[in-house]
Amino acid sequence: MCKVKVSVVIPVHNTEEYLEQCLDSVLSQTLEDIEVIVVNDCSPDGSAEIIDRYVQKDSRIVNVKHDVNKGLPEARNSGVLVAQGQYLVHLDSDDYWCDKTALQTLYRVAEVDECEILRFNGLHYSNGKHYQLLIAPENVVNGTFQNHEFWNYRSIFLYFFKKSFLDKWGLQFMPGLTLGEDAIFISSALPLANRISSIPNAFYAYRVDNLSLMRKHWGFINFKQEQEASRIVSNNIENNQEAHRKYWSFRLNHYWSKKLMARAFNDLSVKERMEYMKFVSDVVGDLDGEDLLNNASLSPVGKKVLRLLLAKDLGSLEEYLSRFATKQGADSSLSSIRKRLGYLKWRGKSLSKKGYKKFKRLSGKVTGKIGLRRRLARYRLQDKIFENDEGLSSFNFTLTKKAKPRGVSAMLRVKNEEVNIVSCLESIVECFDEVVVIDNGSTDGTATLVENFQIGHPLGQRVSLHEYPFEVAKCGKEHQETKESSLSSLAYYYNWCVSRCQYNTVCKWDADMLLSSSMTQREIFKRYTLRLAHSRRLLTGSLPVQTVYSDKEGHKFIAENEINQEIRFFPNCPAVFFVKAWDWEKLHMEFPIHNKALRAQVAYELKDVKQDEFSHWSTGTFTGERKVKEYRNFMYIKKLMHLDDQEGFIKMNAL
Repeated sequence: MCKVKVSVVIPVHNTEEYLEQCLDSVLSQTLEDIEVIVVNDCSPDGSAEIIDRYVQKDSRIVNVKHDVNKGLPEARNSGVLVAQGQYLVHLDSDDYWCDKTALQTLYRVAEVDECEILRFNGLHYSNGKHYQLLIAPENVVNGTFQNHEFWNYRSIFLYFFKKSFLDKWGLQFMPGLTLGEDAIFISSALPLANRISSIPNAFYAYRVDNLSLMRKHWGFINFKQEQEASRIVSNNIENNQEAHRKYWSFRLNHYWSKKLMARAFNDLSVKERMEYMKFVSDVVGDLDGEDLLNNASLSPVGKKVLRLLLAKDLGSLEEYLSRFATKQGADSSLSSIRKRLGYLKWRGKSLSKKGYKKFKRLSGKVTGKIGLRRRLARYRLQDKIFENDEGLSSFNFTLTKKAKPRGVSAMLRVKNEEVNIVSCLESIVECFDEVVVIDNGSTDGTATLVENFQIGHPLGQRVSLHEYPFEVAKCGKEHQETKESSLSSLAYYYNWCVSRCQYNTVCKWDADMLLSSSMTQREIFKRYTLRLAHSRRLLTGSLPVQTVYSDKEGHKFIAENEINQEIRFFPNCPAVFFVKAWDWEKLHMEFPIHNKALRAQVAYELKDVKQDEFSHWSTGTFTGERKVKEYRNFMYIKKLMHLDDQEGFIKMNAL
């Protein structure tokens, strides 16, 4: 038998109506090396017969039986205890996987990221339709609880765990709970993990037809148990101050003050409600109230509620919260909502007819005003002076408004690029009016190769070589901690590079990029650059760049999902310059500038698994969609996973 890659734990109790759909969704997964651990928690309905039938059909099903009903936490623990897979994921028996590739994708991403926890997404499911994501979508590689907001402590079924991680820390669900067991488990696991990743894919279908505990009538014990679970979660994450603040902000701003207390007004007597609020105030009293009150994410409602809880002024608190339970006296019935929506729909149609006619009359004038605004901005434009914090006047510079010759300067920032630099220059030198190479402290032969190219190539006179001798901050944390006006700032460095360019249009090119060898594609590119440089108005230009990966044998592959259309061309004027963004620099424009996009595939970016392609990053955590995709595709190739499953990768013979 093959090694089990993923264990799927399914606790079962009174879900015979949905169980077959649940099991079918797992057994039909494209990843076959799995085990399906079905834990029958003494279900009194026909679930046992369904499980027995499926055990006969598929040997991958493991049937675990409880002699007595132990509850959901114990059922999950029983499944985890017998699991043999490298990874483990939970699936509730009234829900199902809505994508056949779910486990395959989760397994591949977890292997590539080498993470202990991988979070994904799901969809609500009702009346045969999927709608609304369960959580906000995120795409993160190798985050940690400390450096990223993985602060969602619900929906255990949206977490894919490395089994050895669970075993190492002895993580289990707290027995006897009917509320909050997910939150307690997740808040225990996240702070212990060294690597946490996330993908935005919605693989899980969460059924809302089935009446859940959160929608049933609650007694006092339910409210108290939920608050006790919240206290445990708070204790689990208290060492991360930011996570702790965010958690209590969410509860005080919305969840407890508006949702739970609104329910308490319906489900509890006055006496029970006062006792419940006293219990909550005792829990809150153990917190650092001043720290929470100074939290910027705490809303006015949250601050008011917190102050009343800390003061134990329960009478005023009940009076204040009653407005959320009664919606401040507004009629919230469905018929009332329909009436209001009906009026708005009629009113909207009436206004849209009048508004369209008015828009048609004014559209020409509006366009004229925008054009005038641009012309005025250009007229008022002044030289932009850059001075560095280190006080080195020789590296102060100015982006001038002085008219420049029409043409395109290719701007290459290089550091230790001896493997790529010659082929890069050969591919682009005839297509640009000049190629400005800025060497940022290369310790290999990059600068020598550029100098040899200047001498030996027929168009070598188009190439100029400059030196920027300062250590520039790496992307990520190092960049975040560097001031924008420092010589080590990415933004300052890029702007200095622009100041070396002579022509009116600049193209931000990379040393690992190549222009297509196809004569047709090259002619398209040349005509495109001419249009940008000789336009009567300022233009930016974007082109699609296809990433090409070279494996250990030198074979080249492209990922079908990785073509990046981005702005590479921009005017060489003081209105356009680089500024500091979160993880790296970004292009800033003082006024709107029209973008002229090239759709033809003319440029390629090379990534070689034999090189350290991410050395310019100060952290192994990536969050941007493009960088996450690039990192994962790179690691698929490096770990030879593209050979086992070539879906999404195409082998290339020539660029």
